[in-house]
Amino acid sequence: MFGKQPGFRSEILEGGRTFRILVLQENLPAGQKSFDDAKSECITQYQNYLEAEWLKELESKYPVEVKTKVLEKLYK
Repeated sequence: MFGKQPGFRSEILEGGRTFRILVLQENLPAGQKSFDDAKSECITQYQNYLEAEWLKELESKYPVEVKTKVLEKLYK
């Protein structure tokens, strides 16, 4: 919602079984976030990084093997 004025309403946004309308309440000036504001975002990004690295490690150690006969039985 960059460049929009306060009071701007978005179109109806559909997300699965939910619908949302975003309303811009105020424009904040550009600047640095405080540690408390940025802390949870940093933790989330680091957890995502660790998870991605862990999945790469698991994929290299344990290759995926799909047993098509068993898979076909599921969809009969």
